[in-house]
Amino acid sequence: MKNKILLFLFFLALSPSLFGSSVEDSIKQLSWSDRVSIKMFFDEAIKKDQAAHALCFQNKPVCLTGPVLKDKHKTFKDVLCLKGWLAFKKNEHLFPHPNFIFSERLYSDNRFKCLDIYIINKKSLKECLRTHFDVFKATIASEFTSEQLIAKLEEGYPLSCLLNDDEMLLGILLGYGMESSHAFKEMRKQCTKTFAPPPTDTYCRIDLDCPKGCKISPVVFMGNPHSPEVQQLIDIYEKELDATWTELKQSRNSLKMVLEKLCGE
Repeated sequence: MKNKILLFLFFLALSPSLFGSSVEDSIKQLSWSDRVSIKMFFDEAIKKDQAAHALCFQNKPVCLTGPVLKDKHKTFKDVLCLKGWLAFKKNEHLFPHPNFIFSERLYSDNRFKCLDIYIINKKSLKECLRTHFDVFKATIASEFTSEQLIAKLEEGYPLSCLLNDDEMLLGILLGYGMESSHAFKEMRKQCTKTFAPPPTDTYCRIDLDCPKGCKISPVVFMGNPHSPEVQQLIDIYEKELDATWTELKQSRNSLKMVLEKLCGE
């Protein structure tokens, strides 16, 4: 029996592909084309759509990314990002990510089409839903539970559909705060296709300071710049941005860095 146990442990040590492997090992299993495409997808998500805030921290439960599929302003980067997303889905089994959910939904009208991809931090989502439980319950359904929402996300239901396309709830999950998300929803009621109310001293674009030379777009949202909640969010996201940019600059393999965040505990 002792020899059998030793033989099993020896086999286990030599068989990482069967019993779990490192992210680096998994990346090596990708074709060169898939590796380049997946890197492009996550580079855009990090640098343009603030995905690092959701992947590395707990204040922004959700980030929204995804390529434009049809529009006069569609770029070659959109083509590459779509290719990267499809390559990641094809190889997703190589990168188990129990703490994160990807939720996608196709949006289109007569002239425009895009693929919305939500990267969801489950731990942060649970905490956000706990904090704002009454708001979500009142807006979605009286029988709403966070466990039910997460279970449906894991089954493949689109996030926006589960939120009844409510912009305030989505804003909360995107990390814009309760106050700003509610103000945005109310302001949208005054908008038409050709008109949007002008910014005011208490409702305008909130911009963050960036580290020198930073190539990551900061979190941007509409809100009251004098609000304590907004000021707290600015402070949090500026610190997170600085930490992310420092780590990205020092990394020799950005794809490995991002996938390790995704697959980490």
